[in-house]
Amino acid sequence: MRYAEAMGRATELNQLLKKDYPAASRLLTDFGKRLYFPKGVPAQAAEAKDCTYNATIGQLTDDNGRALPMPVMAEKIRGLTAEEVFLYTPQGGRSDLRRLWKSKLQKSITGTLSLPVVCCGLTHGLSICADLFVDEQTTVLLPSPRWGNYDMVFGIRRCGRIVDYQLMGGTAPARGWTWNLEGLAASLSQVKGKAFLALNIPSNPGGYTPSEAEVDQLVRLLKRHPYPLCIMLDEAYYGMEWEERCYKKSLFEKLSTLDKEKFLVVKVDGATKELFFFGGRIAFVSFNAKGQAAAALEEKVIACIRSTVSALPSPSQALVYSALSSERFDAEVHSIRAMLRERYQVLKDSLANSALDYWPFNSAFFALVATDGCPEAMRKKLLSVDVGVVSFKEANAVRLSYSTLSKDSIPEVVRRIESLR
Repeated sequence: MRYAEAMGRATELNQLLKKDYPAASRLLTDFGKRLYFPKGVPAQAAEAKDCTYNATIGQLTDDNGRALPMPVMAEKIRGLTAEEVFLYTPQGGRSDLRRLWKSKLQKSITGTLSLPVVCCGLTHGLSICADLFVDEQTTVLLPSPRWGNYDMVFGIRRCGRIVDYQLMGGTAPARGWTWNLEGLAASLSQVKGKAFLALNIPSNPGGYTPSEAEVDQLVRLLKRHPYPLCIMLDEAYYGMEWEERCYKKSLFEKLSTLDKEKFLVVKVDGATKELFFFGGRIAFVSFNAKGQAAAALEEKVIACIRSTVSALPSPSQALVYSALSSERFDAEVHSIRAMLRERYQVLKDSLANSALDYWPFNSAFFALVATDGCPEAMRKKLLSVDVGVVSFKEANAVRLSYSTLSKDSIPEVVRRIESLR
Protein backbone atom coordinates (compact mmCIF):
# COMPACT_ATOMS: atom_id res chain seq x y z
CA MET A 1 0.00 0.00 0.00
CA ARG A 2 1.56 3.28 -1.10
CA TYR A 3 1.74 6.23 1.28
CA ALA A 4 -1.16 8.19 -0.23
CA GLU A 5 -3.40 5.12 -0.18
CA ALA A 6 -2.34 4.39 3.40
CA MET A 7 -3.19 7.88 4.53
CA GLY A 8 -6.54 7.43 2.87
CA ARG A 9 -7.26 4.48 5.13
CA ALA A 10 -6.12 6.41 8.22
CA THR A 11 -8.38 9.31 7.20
CA GLU A 12 -11.29 6.91 6.82
CA LEU A 13 -10.76 5.61 10.36
CA ASN A 14 -10.49 9.14 11.73
CA GLN A 15 -13.72 10.17 10.04
CA LEU A 16 -15.50 7.15 11.52
CA LEU A 17 -14.35 8.15 14.98
CA LYS A 18 -15.31 11.79 14.44
CA LYS A 19 -18.82 10.66 13.54
CA ASP A 20 -19.34 7.80 16.03
CA TYR A 21 -17.07 8.71 18.95
CA PRO A 22 -16.19 12.44 18.98
CA ALA A 23 -14.11 12.29 22.17
CA ALA A 24 -11.81 9.61 20.74
CA SER A 25 -11.34 11.69 17.59
CA ARG A 26 -10.47 14.80 19.58
CA LEU A 27 -8.05 12.96 21.87
CA LEU A 28 -5.93 11.16 19.27
CA THR A 29 -2.34 12.30 18.84
CA ASP A 30 -1.02 13.09 15.38
CA PHE A 31 0.63 9.67 15.43
CA GLY A 32 -2.65 8.08 16.49
CA LYS A 33 -4.40 9.80 13.61
CA ARG A 34 -1.84 8.41 11.14
CA LEU A 35 -2.21 4.82 12.34
CA TYR A 36 -3.98 2.22 10.20
CA PHE A 37 -3.48 -1.50 9.64
CA PRO A 38 -1.91 -1.99 6.21
CA LYS A 39 -2.97 -4.66 3.78
CA GLY A 40 0.53 -6.11 3.98
CA VAL A 41 1.80 -9.61 4.63
CA PRO A 42 -0.28 -10.39 7.77
CA ALA A 43 -3.54 -9.22 6.20
CA GLN A 44 -2.88 -11.06 2.94
CA ALA A 45 -1.78 -14.19 4.82
CA ALA A 46 -5.03 -14.13 6.83
CA GLU A 47 -7.06 -14.01 3.61
CA ALA A 48 -5.11 -17.01 2.28
CA LYS A 49 -5.22 -19.14 5.43
CA ASP A 50 -7.63 -21.70 3.92
CA CYS A 51 -5.81 -22.03 0.61
CA THR A 52 -4.39 -25.45 -0.28
CA TYR A 53 -1.16 -23.77 -1.34
CA ASN A 54 -0.40 -20.91 1.03
CA ALA A 55 2.86 -19.22 0.07
CA THR A 56 2.29 -15.95 1.93
CA ILE A 57 3.85 -15.77 5.37
CA GLY A 58 7.51 -16.22 6.25
CA GLN A 59 7.28 -19.07 8.74
CA LEU A 60 8.49 -22.65 8.39
CA THR A 61 6.10 -25.61 8.12
CA ASP A 62 6.53 -29.27 7.17
CA ASP A 63 5.27 -30.88 3.98
CA ASN A 64 1.75 -31.03 5.43
CA GLY A 65 1.56 -27.39 6.56
CA ARG A 66 2.20 -28.13 10.23
CA ALA A 67 4.73 -26.48 12.51
CA LEU A 68 8.32 -27.70 12.10
CA PRO A 69 10.10 -26.84 15.36
CA MET A 70 13.55 -27.86 16.50
CA PRO A 71 13.17 -31.14 18.41
CA VAL A 72 15.26 -29.78 21.31
CA MET A 73 12.49 -27.21 21.87
CA ALA A 74 9.49 -29.32 20.93
CA GLU A 75 10.38 -32.00 23.47
CA LYS A 76 9.87 -29.46 26.26
CA ILE A 77 6.26 -28.77 25.28
CA ARG A 78 3.56 -30.68 27.12
CA GLY A 79 -0.18 -30.19 26.73
CA LEU A 80 0.05 -27.71 23.85
CA THR A 81 0.24 -28.41 20.14
CA ALA A 82 3.30 -27.41 18.12
CA GLU A 83 1.07 -25.10 16.08
CA GLU A 84 -0.03 -23.22 19.22
CA VAL A 85 3.57 -22.69 20.28
CA PHE A 86 5.80 -22.39 17.22
CA LEU A 87 3.69 -20.53 14.64
CA TYR A 88 2.53 -16.93 14.44
CA THR A 89 -0.84 -15.91 15.83
CA PRO A 90 -3.07 -13.30 14.14
CA GLN A 91 -2.31 -9.61 14.49
CA GLY A 92 -3.95 -8.33 17.66
CA GLY A 93 -3.90 -11.79 19.22
CA ARG A 94 -5.79 -15.06 18.96
CA SER A 95 -9.44 -14.31 18.21
CA ASP A 96 -10.63 -17.08 20.55
CA LEU A 97 -8.52 -15.65 23.38
CA ARG A 98 -9.82 -12.14 22.74
CA ARG A 99 -13.42 -13.35 22.90
CA LEU A 100 -12.75 -15.38 26.02
CA TRP A 101 -11.15 -12.43 27.81
CA LYS A 102 -14.10 -10.26 26.86
CA SER A 103 -16.46 -12.88 28.34
CA LYS A 104 -14.41 -12.78 31.53
CA LEU A 105 -14.64 -8.97 31.68
CA GLN A 106 -18.38 -9.00 31.09
CA LYS A 107 -18.88 -10.76 34.40
CA SER A 108 -18.29 -7.36 36.01
CA ILE A 109 -18.98 -5.02 33.06
CA THR A 110 -22.48 -4.84 31.60
CA GLY A 111 -21.97 -1.69 29.54
CA THR A 112 -20.37 -1.08 26.16
CA LEU A 113 -17.09 -2.94 25.73
CA SER A 114 -14.97 -3.38 22.62
CA LEU A 115 -13.27 -6.65 21.76
CA PRO A 116 -10.01 -6.61 23.75
CA VAL A 117 -6.79 -6.51 21.74
CA VAL A 118 -3.91 -8.64 23.02
CA CYS A 119 -0.64 -6.84 23.74
CA CYS A 120 2.76 -7.83 25.09
CA GLY A 121 2.30 -7.17 28.80
CA LEU A 122 0.75 -4.37 30.88
CA THR A 123 3.53 -1.90 30.14
CA HIS A 124 3.04 -2.45 26.42
CA GLY A 125 -0.66 -1.71 26.92
CA LEU A 126 0.18 1.54 28.72
CA SER A 127 2.63 2.43 25.97
CA ILE A 128 -0.03 1.88 23.29
CA CYS A 129 -2.35 4.25 25.16
CA ALA A 130 0.47 6.79 25.34
CA ASP A 131 1.16 6.50 21.60
CA LEU A 132 -2.50 7.02 20.77
CA PHE A 133 -3.43 9.75 23.25
CA VAL A 134 -0.33 11.48 24.69
CA ASP A 135 1.94 14.05 23.06
CA GLU A 136 3.61 17.34 23.93
CA GLN A 137 0.24 19.12 23.91
CA THR A 138 -1.36 16.67 26.35
CA THR A 139 -1.64 17.24 30.09
CA VAL A 140 -1.05 13.87 31.74
CA LEU A 141 -2.48 13.47 35.23
CA LEU A 142 -0.58 10.78 37.14
CA PRO A 143 -1.17 9.57 40.72
CA SER A 144 1.35 10.40 43.40
CA PRO A 145 2.91 8.21 44.65
CA ARG A 146 3.06 5.98 41.56
CA TRP A 147 4.89 3.19 39.81
CA GLY A 148 8.00 4.83 38.38
CA ASN A 149 7.58 3.45 34.84
CA TYR A 150 4.59 5.79 34.33
CA ASP A 151 7.06 8.67 34.05
CA MET A 152 9.11 6.81 31.47
CA VAL A 153 6.08 5.82 29.36
CA PHE A 154 4.06 9.04 29.44
CA GLY A 155 6.76 11.62 30.10
CA ILE A 156 10.13 10.54 28.69
CA ARG A 157 8.74 8.53 25.76
CA ARG A 158 5.79 10.68 24.74
CA CYS A 159 6.73 14.07 26.24
CA GLY A 160 3.38 14.55 27.97
CA ARG A 161 3.06 17.47 30.39
CA ILE A 162 3.02 15.59 33.69
CA VAL A 163 0.81 16.88 36.51
CA ASP A 164 0.71 14.95 39.79
CA TYR A 165 -2.49 14.33 41.71
CA GLN A 166 -3.06 12.80 45.12
CA LEU A 167 -6.00 10.65 46.13
CA MET A 168 -4.70 9.89 49.63
CA GLY A 169 -4.20 12.56 52.23
CA GLY A 170 -5.28 14.37 55.36
CA THR A 171 -3.75 15.97 58.41
CA ALA A 172 -3.68 12.83 60.54
CA PRO A 173 -0.69 10.47 60.66
CA ALA A 174 -0.33 8.25 57.60
CA ARG A 175 -2.33 5.37 59.05
CA GLY A 176 -5.28 7.73 59.47
CA TRP A 177 -5.24 9.17 55.96
CA THR A 178 -8.27 8.72 53.77
CA TRP A 179 -9.09 8.51 50.06
CA ASN A 180 -10.25 11.93 48.95
CA LEU A 181 -10.75 13.72 45.69
CA GLU A 182 -9.49 17.16 46.60
CA GLY A 183 -6.05 16.40 45.17
CA LEU A 184 -7.46 15.17 41.86
CA ALA A 185 -9.92 18.07 41.68
CA ALA A 186 -7.09 20.55 42.23
CA SER A 187 -5.00 18.98 39.46
CA LEU A 188 -7.95 18.80 37.03
CA SER A 189 -8.60 22.49 37.61
CA GLN A 190 -5.20 23.24 36.04
CA VAL A 191 -6.22 21.58 32.76
CA LYS A 192 -7.27 23.94 29.96
CA GLY A 193 -7.27 21.54 27.00
CA LYS A 194 -7.18 17.85 26.15
CA ALA A 195 -5.81 15.64 28.91
CA PHE A 196 -5.02 12.06 29.86
CA LEU A 197 -5.87 10.69 33.31
CA ALA A 198 -4.29 7.49 34.61
CA LEU A 199 -6.29 5.70 37.32
CA ASN A 200 -4.43 2.78 38.87
CA ILE A 201 -6.94 0.89 41.04
CA PRO A 202 -6.13 -1.34 42.95
CA SER A 203 -3.04 0.80 43.27
CA ASN A 204 0.69 0.25 43.11
CA PRO A 205 2.43 1.29 45.34
CA GLY A 206 -0.44 2.19 47.66
CA GLY A 207 -2.33 -1.09 47.67
CA TYR A 208 -5.66 0.73 47.98
CA THR A 209 -9.11 0.31 46.41
CA PRO A 210 -11.91 2.82 47.12
CA SER A 211 -15.42 1.94 48.25
CA GLU A 212 -18.38 2.18 45.88
CA ALA A 213 -19.38 5.49 47.50
CA GLU A 214 -15.88 6.85 46.82
CA VAL A 215 -16.03 5.65 43.21
CA ASP A 216 -19.37 7.43 42.78
CA GLN A 217 -17.78 10.63 44.07
CA LEU A 218 -15.01 10.20 41.52
CA VAL A 219 -17.50 9.79 38.66
CA ARG A 220 -19.39 12.92 39.74
CA LEU A 221 -16.14 14.89 39.81
CA LEU A 222 -15.11 13.73 36.34
CA LYS A 223 -18.53 14.51 34.86
CA ARG A 224 -17.97 18.18 35.68
CA HIS A 225 -14.66 18.35 33.79
CA PRO A 226 -15.20 20.65 30.76
CA TYR A 227 -12.39 19.49 28.43
CA PRO A 228 -11.73 16.32 26.40
CA LEU A 229 -10.33 13.64 28.70
CA CYS A 230 -8.97 10.15 28.05
CA ILE A 231 -9.34 8.06 31.20
CA MET A 232 -7.00 5.09 31.27
CA LEU A 233 -7.76 2.39 33.82
CA ASP A 234 -4.67 0.45 34.81
CA GLU A 235 -6.42 -2.51 36.44
CA ALA A 236 -3.43 -4.83 36.65
CA TYR A 237 -4.44 -6.01 40.15
CA TYR A 238 -8.16 -6.35 39.50
CA GLY A 239 -9.77 -9.06 41.63
CA MET A 240 -7.34 -8.70 44.54
CA GLU A 241 -9.47 -6.54 46.83
CA TRP A 242 -9.26 -7.96 50.35
CA GLU A 243 -11.89 -6.00 52.32
CA GLU A 244 -15.67 -6.06 51.96
CA ARG A 245 -15.90 -2.28 51.65
CA CYS A 246 -13.68 -2.30 48.54
CA TYR A 247 -15.40 -1.68 45.22
CA LYS A 248 -15.05 -5.09 43.59
CA LYS A 249 -16.15 -4.31 40.05
CA SER A 250 -14.09 -2.70 37.33
CA LEU A 251 -14.33 1.11 37.39
CA PHE A 252 -14.94 0.76 33.65
CA GLU A 253 -18.62 0.04 34.39
CA LYS A 254 -19.36 3.39 36.02
CA LEU A 255 -16.98 5.50 33.93
CA SER A 256 -18.48 4.23 30.69
CA THR A 257 -21.58 6.31 31.42
CA LEU A 258 -19.62 9.53 30.83
CA ASP A 259 -20.46 11.71 27.82
CA LYS A 260 -18.79 10.38 24.65
CA GLU A 261 -18.49 13.92 23.33
CA LYS A 262 -15.82 14.56 25.98
CA PHE A 263 -14.65 11.30 27.53
CA LEU A 264 -12.94 8.15 26.27
CA VAL A 265 -12.36 5.25 28.66
CA VAL A 266 -9.57 2.74 28.02
CA LYS A 267 -8.99 -0.35 30.14
CA VAL A 268 -5.60 -2.06 30.38
CA ASP A 269 -5.49 -5.40 32.20
CA GLY A 270 -3.96 -8.80 31.75
CA ALA A 271 -2.68 -12.18 32.79
CA THR A 272 0.45 -10.83 34.49
CA LYS A 273 -1.13 -10.32 37.90
CA GLU A 274 -4.69 -11.60 37.47
CA LEU A 275 -3.47 -15.04 36.37
CA PHE A 276 -0.10 -14.79 38.20
CA PHE A 277 1.67 -15.27 34.85
CA PHE A 278 4.49 -12.76 35.30
CA GLY A 279 6.75 -14.16 32.60
CA GLY A 280 3.99 -14.60 30.05
CA ARG A 281 3.70 -10.94 28.95
CA ILE A 282 0.04 -11.12 27.95
CA ALA A 283 -2.26 -8.14 28.50
CA PHE A 284 -5.28 -6.56 26.84
CA VAL A 285 -6.50 -3.11 25.74
CA SER A 286 -10.27 -2.44 25.62
CA PHE A 287 -12.44 0.65 25.01
CA ASN A 288 -15.95 1.78 25.94
CA ALA A 289 -16.88 1.71 22.26
CA LYS A 290 -18.98 -0.36 19.93
CA GLY A 291 -19.64 -0.82 16.22
CA GLN A 292 -17.49 1.06 13.75
CA ALA A 293 -15.91 3.23 16.45
CA ALA A 294 -14.73 0.13 18.31
CA ALA A 295 -13.41 -1.42 15.10
CA ALA A 296 -11.52 1.78 14.24
CA LEU A 297 -9.88 2.00 17.68
CA GLU A 298 -9.00 -1.71 17.59
CA GLU A 299 -7.39 -1.28 14.18
CA LYS A 300 -5.29 1.62 15.45
CA VAL A 301 -4.15 -0.45 18.45
CA ILE A 302 -3.25 -3.37 16.18
CA ALA A 303 -1.41 -1.00 13.84
CA CYS A 304 0.54 0.33 16.82
CA ILE A 305 1.51 -3.23 17.76
CA ARG A 306 2.37 -4.08 14.14
CA SER A 307 4.75 -1.12 13.97
CA THR A 308 6.64 -2.15 17.14
CA VAL A 309 6.63 -5.79 18.28
CA SER A 310 4.60 -7.01 15.27
CA ALA A 311 3.52 -10.53 16.27
CA LEU A 312 2.66 -11.46 19.87
CA PRO A 313 4.05 -14.49 21.77
CA SER A 314 2.14 -17.62 20.78
CA PRO A 315 3.01 -19.92 23.74
CA SER A 316 1.83 -17.37 26.29
CA GLN A 317 -1.47 -16.84 24.51
CA ALA A 318 -2.00 -20.60 24.33
CA LEU A 319 -1.39 -20.96 28.08
CA VAL A 320 -3.74 -18.11 28.97
CA TYR A 321 -6.45 -19.50 26.70
CA SER A 322 -6.00 -22.96 28.21
CA ALA A 323 -6.31 -21.58 31.74
CA LEU A 324 -9.40 -19.50 31.01
CA SER A 325 -11.05 -22.50 29.32
CA SER A 326 -10.41 -24.85 32.21
CA GLU A 327 -13.10 -25.89 34.68
CA ARG A 328 -10.42 -25.57 37.36
CA PHE A 329 -9.74 -21.89 36.61
CA ASP A 330 -12.00 -20.22 39.19
CA ALA A 331 -11.01 -22.61 41.99
CA GLU A 332 -7.29 -22.21 41.35
CA VAL A 333 -7.47 -18.41 41.17
CA HIS A 334 -9.50 -18.41 44.39
CA SER A 335 -6.91 -20.61 46.10
CA ILE A 336 -3.99 -18.33 45.24
CA ARG A 337 -5.93 -15.20 46.16
CA ALA A 338 -6.86 -16.78 49.50
CA MET A 339 -3.14 -17.24 50.23
CA LEU A 340 -2.49 -13.61 49.35
CA ARG A 341 -5.39 -12.50 51.54
CA GLU A 342 -3.87 -14.39 54.49
CA ARG A 343 -0.56 -12.59 53.96
CA TYR A 344 -2.42 -9.28 53.74
CA GLN A 345 -4.21 -9.96 57.03
CA VAL A 346 -0.98 -10.88 58.82
CA LEU A 347 0.69 -7.69 57.57
CA LYS A 348 -2.32 -5.58 58.50
CA ASP A 349 -2.38 -7.03 62.03
CA SER A 350 1.41 -6.72 62.44
CA LEU A 351 1.42 -3.07 61.42
CA ALA A 352 -1.60 -2.29 63.62
CA ASN A 353 0.27 -3.74 66.62
CA SER A 354 3.45 -1.80 65.84
CA ALA A 355 4.44 1.81 66.42
CA LEU A 356 4.80 2.36 62.67
CA ASP A 357 2.70 4.74 60.62
CA TYR A 358 1.45 3.39 57.31
CA TRP A 359 -0.83 4.35 54.48
CA PRO A 360 -4.27 2.73 54.38
CA PHE A 361 -4.11 -0.42 52.25
CA ASN A 362 -6.69 -3.06 51.43
CA SER A 363 -5.80 -4.70 48.11
CA ALA A 364 -3.20 -5.74 45.51
CA PHE A 365 0.29 -6.76 46.74
CA PHE A 366 1.55 -3.71 48.61
CA ALA A 367 1.66 -1.51 51.69
CA LEU A 368 3.45 1.81 52.22
CA VAL A 369 5.15 2.22 55.60
CA ALA A 370 5.99 5.81 56.55
CA THR A 371 9.58 6.70 57.45
CA ASP A 372 10.69 9.36 59.91
CA GLY A 373 13.55 10.44 57.65
CA CYS A 374 14.76 9.76 54.14
CA PRO A 375 13.05 6.66 52.65
CA GLU A 376 16.15 5.79 50.64
CA ALA A 377 18.30 5.91 53.79
CA MET A 378 15.79 3.61 55.49
CA ARG A 379 15.88 1.21 52.52
CA LYS A 380 19.66 0.96 52.77
CA LYS A 381 19.51 0.42 56.53
CA LEU A 382 17.04 -2.39 56.01
CA LEU A 383 19.39 -4.09 53.57
CA SER A 384 21.89 -4.28 56.42
CA VAL A 385 19.37 -6.32 58.45
CA ASP A 386 18.52 -8.59 55.52
CA VAL A 387 15.25 -6.91 54.47
CA GLY A 388 14.63 -5.64 50.95
CA VAL A 389 12.00 -2.94 50.30
CA VAL A 390 11.48 -0.17 47.73
CA SER A 391 11.79 3.51 48.69
CA PHE A 392 9.24 6.12 47.59
CA LYS A 393 10.52 9.63 48.24
CA GLU A 394 7.25 11.30 47.19
CA ALA A 395 5.35 9.28 49.81
CA ASN A 396 8.06 9.55 52.46
CA ALA A 397 7.65 5.79 52.78
CA VAL A 398 9.00 2.39 51.86
CA ARG A 399 6.88 -0.15 50.00
CA LEU A 400 6.48 -3.72 51.20
CA SER A 401 5.41 -6.31 48.67
CA TYR A 402 3.81 -9.04 50.76
CA SER A 403 3.26 -11.11 47.63
CA THR A 404 6.90 -12.24 47.92
CA LEU A 405 6.90 -12.89 51.68
CA SER A 406 5.79 -16.02 53.48
CA LYS A 407 2.97 -15.54 55.95
CA ASP A 408 5.22 -16.55 58.85
CA SER A 409 8.01 -14.13 57.91
CA ILE A 410 5.86 -10.98 57.80
CA PRO A 411 5.82 -10.21 61.58
CA GLU A 412 9.62 -10.41 61.66
CA VAL A 413 9.92 -8.04 58.68
CA VAL A 414 7.68 -5.50 60.46
CA ARG A 415 9.71 -5.93 63.67
CA ARG A 416 12.96 -5.19 61.85
CA ILE A 417 11.52 -2.08 60.20
CA GLU A 418 10.23 -0.88 63.57
CA SER A 419 13.62 -1.45 65.20
CA LEU A 420 15.29 0.97 62.74
CA ARG A 421 12.73 3.80 62.72
